[in-house]
Amino acid sequence: MDRENDLLEQSVNTRKEGAQAASSAERRVRQVRPRTPGEAPARPAQSASARPSQSSAARPVRTSAGERPARTSTSDRPVRSAAQANTTAPRRTAAATPRTANPAQVQGRTPTQAAPRKVRPEDGTVRSAAPKQAQPRQASPRQVTPRQASGRASSSRQSVRTAVDGGGRGGYPRTSSQSSARGDRRKKGGFKKFILIYSAALAVILIVGLLIFNSFIKKYEDNQPSNVAANIVKQLSSNPTSYLKSNSDYIKCLENVDTIIDESAAQMDGKQLSYIENSDYRAESPSYNITADGTIVAKVTLGKDTKGAFGLHSWKLTGLDVASYVPNTLSYTILVPEGATISINGTELTDAYKTKDAAIPETLQTASKYVSVPSFETYKVSGFANQPQVVAKAADGSDLGVSVTSDTIVCQSATSQEFIDSVDGLVNNAISAWGRHFINMGGNLRAYILEDCDYYGYIFGSDTMDPIYTAFYEFESIADYDFTEKSASNYIRYSSDCFTVDVKYQMRVDFTTDRMSDTNQKLDATWVFITQNGGQDWYIVDCIYKS
Repeated sequence: MDRENDLLEQSVNTRKEGAQAASSAERRVRQVRPRTPGEAPARPAQSASARPSQSSAARPVRTSAGERPARTSTSDRPVRSAAQANTTAPRRTAAATPRTANPAQVQGRTPTQAAPRKVRPEDGTVRSAAPKQAQPRQASPRQVTPRQASGRASSSRQSVRTAVDGGGRGGYPRTSSQSSARGDRRKKGGFKKFILIYSAALAVILIVGLLIFNSFIKKYEDNQPSNVAANIVKQLSSNPTSYLKSNSDYIKCLENVDTIIDESAAQMDGKQLSYIENSDYRAESPSYNITADGTIVAKVTLGKDTKGAFGLHSWKLTGLDVASYVPNTLSYTILVPEGATISINGTELTDAYKTKDAAIPETLQTASKYVSVPSFETYKVSGFANQPQVVAKAADGSDLGVSVTSDTIVCQSATSQEFIDSVDGLVNNAISAWGRHFINMGGNLRAYILEDCDYYGYIFGSDTMDPIYTAFYEFESIADYDFTEKSASNYIRYSSDCFTVDVKYQMRVDFTTDRMSDTNQKLDATWVFITQNGGQDWYIVDCIYKS
C-alpha cells in the first residue's frame, strides 16, 4: 500500500512539473524575438537515446507482466488547491524531431555527441551523466530536413508576430497570403482603371481624327478645279444668259459684247451641257471646254484663289471665252515683237488676251534651227463680224507693218515692195515646180528645198522616211495640165535671213483616155524661206499646210 501511494505521489509531481514546464515554454514562446539566420546558434544534434523520455519517466513501473497498480479511490486522492485545480497540464503534441541520418547513407555528415545532462536518481542526489557517444540511427521515412525545420520555425515566428500585432479583420490574424491577395486586387483595379481611361482617350482621339480627316477630304474635293467647272456648267444649264451677263468682264470680245452673249446663250439654251479638259490645261491654270450636245460653245479658264483651310487653294473663274465659238464670227491669232503694243478697233490689248509670252512663233521653229529669228508675243482675239482694224507700234514707238490673213495677224517691220519683187519670181517658179513634181512631170523641185532640212527628206526620202510616190501618174498618159489657180501673197519678212509667204494653187490634169481628168492636185500652205549667203539663194525649209 505504501508502494502504491509513493507511485501515485510521484505521478502527481510529474504532472505538476509538466504543467509548469509547458507554462514556462508558452511564456518563452510569447517573448521570443524573430531571429535572423545569422543570430540563430547552431545546436548540436542529439541522439534519440541521449534524451530522456518524459512519458517514460512519468509512467509507473509495473512489478510484473500481469500486474498493474491498483487505482486509488476518489477519497484516497489528495485534495488539490484551487490554483492547482485550475491549472491543467496542456496537451502536448509531439513535434517531429530531426533525426540524425546514418553516416553510411548521408555523405559528409558525422553524428555529434550528445550534451551531458544532469539526471536526478531516485535517491535524490544530483549527478552528471557521463557523455555518451551518440549512436547513429537510420532516418525515418518521416524525417524532417533542416530546410523544412527552418520553414516551420519561420512559420511559427510569423504566427506569433501576427498574434502579437493583433492584425486581421474581425479579430482574426491577417496572413501574408491575404495581404498579398488584397495587394493583387488593388493592382488589378488600378490597371483596369488605366485601361478604361486609355481606351476612352484613344476613342476620343480616333473620333476627332476621323472628323478632321472627313473635313479635309470634303474640303479637298470641293477645291478641285473639276468641281468648279461642274458648278459653272450647272449655272449655265439653269440660265445661260444670266450667268454670261454677270461674268461679262471675263468675256474677251472687242465688238458688241451683248450681241455675243445673246448668240452664245442661244447655243446653250435647252441643251445638255458638259465639260472636258482642253489642250491648254495646266496645273496652275486649269482650262475646260464647255460643250452643248457635243459641240464646243465656250472655254473657261481657272486661277488660284485665296488659301483656305488645311492650306488648300480654292479656284475661281479667270477667263470666259464664248466669242470664239459663236457661229459666223472671225477669230485671229496676233503675233507682235516683244515689247510692242497693239490696238484692235481702237482698244489696246491687255495681258488678258495674251496666250503666250515672248517666244519664237511655231511657224518659225524650223527656221530658227538655221538662222536667227526674233521672238514674238501671242494674242488671241475673236467674235468679229468683220475684219478688225489693227494698229501696232514697236517698243521704240515706230510703226510696225501689219499682215492680215484669214486667221493670223503678224505685226513686224514693214515688208518693202522692193523685197517682194526681188523674191516673187522665185516663189512662183517654186509653185510651178511643186505642181509638176507631184504629177510626175519633172519640175526639178529639189533645187528649191534645202537639202539638209527635214522637209527635204519628207518629200524625197531619207534614212528614216520613204519618198512620196508619184509614179502612178504615168506621164505618157497625160495629155495636158494647167494651173486653174496660182497665187503668192502675204509676204512677211521676219529678219534679213527669213521670210514667209502664203502659196496656193490648183491644177487640172487631162489624160489621153476620153473624158478622164484630175482636178484634185492643189496646195494651200505657208512656205518658210531662209538664206544662208546674204540673200543670194533662198530655200524652203518648212511647209505649213492650211487645208
